[in-house]
Amino acid sequence: MSDAYVLQERAEAKRFLMLMGFSVFACFVYGLRYEVAGAFRFKFLLWNLMLAWVPYGMSCVMLMLFHRHKERFLWPLAIGWLLFFPNAPYILTDLMHIARRGNVLWFDTLMITTFAIHGLVLGLMSLRHVHHMIRSKLSAFWTHIVLFMITCLSGYAIYIGRFLRWNSWDLFTRPWRLFGHLYHDFFIRGRSGLVLKVSLICAGTLFFCYILLSSFDESASEEQVM
Repeated sequence: MSDAYVLQERAEAKRFLMLMGFSVFACFVYGLRYEVAGAFRFKFLLWNLMLAWVPYGMSCVMLMLFHRHKERFLWPLAIGWLLFFPNAPYILTDLMHIARRGNVLWFDTLMITTFAIHGLVLGLMSLRHVHHMIRSKLSAFWTHIVLFMITCLSGYAIYIGRFLRWNSWDLFTRPWRLFGHLYHDFFIRGRSGLVLKVSLICAGTLFFCYILLSSFDESASEEQVM
């Protein structure tokens, strides 16, 4: 193994530990709600956070296989990753629950925001792994096109999850019912405008957050070279 590969593995291990620490902190904040309000609410945050870890874990395995030149095993994982990736930024839509009034609205706002940011960060780190693999095969222009397409698909998937209440695994368990509902929602109910608006907002937020993150990586690399 080259020194560069070893350093990269160490950096990934540090990021993993930081993300784990973030999860522990988010769960700690959730536990504090009982102290503040005397009751637990928003248990879906824990489930959504667990789902947000799935694409990150899959991208870690994909990156490992990529570096070990076992790319023939990547395609099944890549398809699974694409299906589960929207679960990470999906937690951002849980911010809608802040609108529910209560005597601890301030705490609920901080708690849900903590989970939302963590989900977004997990998604960005996962997309970073995929970006690393794509850019070794394509030019910078086409790499960004692929990234934009991924975020657009994710934006639509977030709409499907939030507004139509479907899950990633429904594509395997109830595919025809899922596609029928999507067709009915877009064409029969005439919600194409809402679909496009929500999808593009989610996609744009995810895409530009990632581009900003990438610019930080590039700046750090330039400083190391200097």
